[in-house]
Amino acid sequence: MECAMTKDEKVMYETKLKISQRVEIMYEALQNETEEKERLQLQLRATEEAQEELKHNKHNLQTKNADLKMLLHEEKEEKQSLLQHLQVKDEALEKLQCDPCEVKSNSLNSCMCPDDDFTIFENYTTGIGSKLLKKMGYEGKVLGING
Repeated sequence: MECAMTKDEKVMYETKLKISQRVEIMYEALQNETEEKERLQLQLRATEEAQEELKHNKHNLQTKNADLKMLLHEEKEEKQSLLQHLQVKDEALEKLQCDPCEVKSNSLNSCMCPDDDFTIFENYTTGIGSKLLKKMGYEGKVLGING
């Protein structure tokens, strides 16, 4: 036996079917939105973690930059100190150097002039001076610290 539907029942059945289909579509849309929301939340968490890491890296870079500036400043001070020390040594060296023809009496650092008059005393001796000078290492050059 077939159940015959009246026109109102048929309309009501079709309306329920359409509502059911719409509910399914809306449910799928809601699921898609929920999935999208979860995906966006994951992206947000990843972005926040990246920002935290960037802050940490920025702090590390600032610390390293400050350390490098301090090292650079120390190196500049050391360089200036070394330059001053070198300048003092150069000045001291200039003071120690003397004119090759200048003779200082009673000084261990005396300079002697390398001229021909140095061995003129040999004309008045028997040559003992030359022999003694050769034994001491004189080879015809200037004696002293510059010899």
